[in-house]
Amino acid sequence: MSDNPIMNIGDLAESTKLGYMNQRSHVVYTIYFKPADVPAEAPEEKIKTFMKESQEFYRKEMERHEFDAKTFRLDTKNGDVDVRTAEGKEKACKYTCYQDVESDLVSQFPEFEDKNNIYVIFMGGTEFVKPNSNNIGVGFPFDGSKCGGAARIATVGKGMHPSIVAHELGHAFGLYHNIKHGNFLMNSEVLTGHGREELNNKKLDKYEAEWLDRHRHFNDIQATSDEVKISIKDRKDQPNTITFLFDVESRCELHQVQILKMNKKPYITDILNWRPLKSKHNTVKIRICKSELETTDEIRVLSIDTQGNTGQKPLWAKDQI
Repeated sequence: MSDNPIMNIGDLAESTKLGYMNQRSHVVYTIYFKPADVPAEAPEEKIKTFMKESQEFYRKEMERHEFDAKTFRLDTKNGDVDVRTAEGKEKACKYTCYQDVESDLVSQFPEFEDKNNIYVIFMGGTEFVKPNSNNIGVGFPFDGSKCGGAARIATVGKGMHPSIVAHELGHAFGLYHNIKHGNFLMNSEVLTGHGREELNNKKLDKYEAEWLDRHRHFNDIQATSDEVKISIKDRKDQPNTITFLFDVESRCELHQVQILKMNKKPYITDILNWRPLKSKHNTVKIRICKSELETTDEIRVLSIDTQGNTGQKPLWAKDQI
């Protein structure tokens, strides 16, 4: 079980300000996954350093965007990051997706079934986390009304870098690729050689910090999970654009809506647009250039309310034209 957080959070008031939850809720767990054919032990100290640097990066960036010094909470033991080792039953080449890893994890750590937590898995003996690809890391939020997610990091080669760890953690928090040029953490260039700079040279965009400001891993929110509802009202085709009209509703006040551009091969998701929301019901109008759709498999709407509830819905799909 978790002990005290890494950061010296002081009294309860300061703990709440930093965004920490109670001892067993909304925690980021660190796992070294050791397949059956990997003899090496975990590079534990390096993993601990990368996780603490990621925690501190998010804290500084949230503070820079004037959201106080809030960050996520790490699973710890004796005041330091607890790196749990999970033994895989198969060879490294057999673990090609999170579902392959999950069954071995849960059999050893039943608490990992909780989809409100985030699991950062360092894959022992692995150079790429997906077969026949150059993916050195992958991260994603869990589907549905849960606020957890998972990330898998290759431990052989270029994946063992703090910028990669922080980037994939961002995906687990629900952040997608930022298509702006610059040293943004969530830019896909982080995954290439020229984008893999020191983590302290990276930054979060304003809309990303605003998303995290309402995410449950960054707040002391114990509200019952309830999905944000999105319903498509209208679609109008123009010569060069398509205009969509859709409703966003929640039992709590809404906070933000994003338009995502998704591709399946390679699987990658970028942010096309975003806007702040207010009140419990919003009608949103969005115009998308048809030229953007030529290189897209799906356009999806994603929204979050002030209590950290989220919802998403497909807006357009190439196979439905």
